Amino acid sequence: MLYPINLPITTVMETLHKPKAETKQRFQVFWLVFVAVFCWEWFPENSLVFTNLFGGSQGNEGMGLLSVCFDWNNIARFGSPLWMPLQTLINSFIGYLGGIAISMVLYYGNVWRAMDFPFMSQLLYDQSSNSTSYVQYDEAAIMNADFTVNSPLVDQTGAPYLTATYVNYLITSNAGLTATIVHMLLWNYAEVSLGWSWITLKGLKKLLDPSLYMFWRHTGVRTEEDKERIRQNPTIDPH
Repeated sequence: MLYPINLPITTVMETLHKPKAETKQRFQVFWLVFVAVFCWEWFPENSLVFTNLFGGSQGNEGMGLLSVCFDWNNIARFGSPLWMPLQTLINSFIGYLGGIAISMVLYYGNVWRAMDFPFMSQLLYDQSSNSTSYVQYDEAAIMNADFTVNSPLVDQTGAPYLTATYVNYLITSNAGLTATIVHMLLWNYAEVSLGWSWITLKGLKKLLDPSLYMFWRHTGVRTEEDKERIRQNPTIDPH
């Protein structure tokens, strides 16, 4: 599954070096996109809502909705999306849209004083922050000389705040990890248990046997009885 990654550079090289008559349509598409992007970049983004929803070219700029890309180098996960079943891709896309919707609702619903802090950030903020002035939390002010937390100073300074979008990320990522483990145990318990079937008293005793690690003493030659036992073992894949 290496070919999708090579498509962009191959297409560019063919377009540049093939006869112009054969690549005329490709050049037309290129110039149309180039002119459209060039003109679009001249218009300032005056809407903060627009930036929060559609931004994403820079870190913590926005959710990146409709960031459509046809470059396999950018959209391919683990080398190629063709490795993923369609059901997995659809579930990921639904989760992507759901994450955007939840983040927008949390922020513009001012949940956890969300609008008093940046839309997206991983920093800690002071409770004195407001929508026009974001005050970063002074962690050194609540610590003792040995870098332990001073509880009276925390009560005096106030607890730090996280942005609503970052809290959403922490909750959903932890919930997703837990759901993955539960799903695996519910629907693939047979495969999982087979992978751990070696954890038996006999298997553990075998691991503690020093002769197991003396590989230089092993000839690698199996007896006919060993071969027959392997053939009759239903847990061994003949391939």
